[in-house]
Amino acid sequence: MLHQLLHLLGRRRGQQADDPERDDGRIWACDVATGECRLLLTCDWYPNGIGFSRERDCFYVADSRNKRIVRFPLASPSKDNMEVAFTLTRGSPDGFAFDAAGNMVIACPGSETMPGTVQVWTLD
Repeated sequence: MLHQLLHLLGRRRGQQADDPERDDGRIWACDVATGECRLLLTCDWYPNGIGFSRERDCFYVADSRNKRIVRFPLASPSKDNMEVAFTLTRGSPDGFAFDAAGNMVIACPGSETMPGTVQVWTLD
């Protein structure tokens, strides 16, 4: 049974990326039974996608600005405990999911000059 749900808070609709009033970089844990939420951590980048490990001991977050997927231990998430799981060599991660084999399948949107990709990465 799911007892906690992690929530990413990004910019408000209509805000520009360089707007100093943006409210980016917060990751919350919400208890689905009580509806109570608590702030887990803040970061200086825009979290964009979240997923749990099979073992439920850590969670992964897409960091689109820095073109990487980072991992945090679920028991003690903090900036100090953050680990880079992957740095993408092409594109920026948007969302991701896990396939039946436990690989991470990452969606990277395209641009005017480069097509989007779907990448499959093996977790170590």
